[in-house]
Amino acid sequence: MLLSTTTVAPWQARICSFLPAVLVTWLLNRRHTFAGRGLRRAPAEAIAYVAIQTIGAGINFGTFILFLAWMPQLRTLAFVPLAVGSAVALFFNYTTSSLLLYSRPRP
Repeated sequence: MLLSTTTVAPWQARICSFLPAVLVTWLLNRRHTFAGRGLRRAPAEAIAYVAIQTIGAGINFGTFILFLAWMPQLRTLAFVPLAVGSAVALFFNYTTSSLLLYSRPRP
């Protein structure tokens, strides 16, 4: 919707969508995936979660760029490096969240 109603570029729209998307996934993870685990104070947990997800986004984008640099013929099949970057970031985000943020029961 942002792209169709403004002059915002796709990469700018992606940045604008990042924080709301991360906050929604944090709420879902706090309530369902990692129910009963994590920090007592929700704001502190949200900040830590956003930090992990931001690093994950960097890993996603970095993997995408490295994959295209390593295999330039994939530029016509950009979904391949996109999928690889997403998978690597998913592994990082889940593992880091599980081991650091949600490793103990919520007090």
